[in-house]
Amino acid sequence: MRRPIAGLLLAALAACRSSEPGMRSWGSMREVMAEGKTHGRVEIAGVLDSPGIVGIGALEGLRGEIAILDGVAWVARVDAQLSCARGARPQERATLLAISDVDEWSEVELESAASQSEFELQLEQLGRRSDLAKRGAWPFVVEGELLAVETHVLNGQCPFAAAVDAGHEPIRRSFASVRAKLIGFYAPSSGGELVHHGQVTHAHLLVETPEVYVGHVDSVSFTAGACLRIPAPR
Repeated sequence: MRRPIAGLLLAALAACRSSEPGMRSWGSMREVMAEGKTHGRVEIAGVLDSPGIVGIGALEGLRGEIAILDGVAWVARVDAQLSCARGARPQERATLLAISDVDEWSEVELESAASQSEFELQLEQLGRRSDLAKRGAWPFVVEGELLAVETHVLNGQCPFAAAVDAGHEPIRRSFASVRAKLIGFYAPSSGGELVHHGQVTHAHLLVETPEVYVGHVDSVSFTAGACLRIPAPR
């Protein structure tokens, strides 16, 4: 369990939404993915003002993916090729970003292997047992061995909205098994905002070793013993 500096992020930043306690977001799935409004909305480094920041997002122009954990950004960028690294570049901007400042986590060990749908049911049940059920969306982190992981990194266009132009297909990567972290939000009532319509979670994969990789998670399964972190009750 971690106890970093407490406190909500109260900075007034342009185009920032803050509908849930401790959360801020810029852009929405509808605006960015469906309507093609992929301009930069917020400088990534500018929101990393607490060691409790956790979040996910997409780079300006849909040129990559973002995962934020413990106040540190990990970024996948598509220039001539894919590169993934720890840290945001100076003045690097996101077109879509959702973050939460978590001052304390509760840890739950997954007692059995689970599919993605089974895991999401567990999130729903955990939310009902705590004050998380009162929120419309909340973050989670899973650390451990993940199975059958399908991911992609956006490459300038969104394949969910329409067919993409040649050369803009997402860069896809699969893992039969990988020790990694899953960073995401459970948002059952946020279709078109934090999650795609018909979905309840939005998560990104963070692999730190042997080489850094960050990608949007399309599907995943979980092993018994993986550690799930959710915001501690207030």
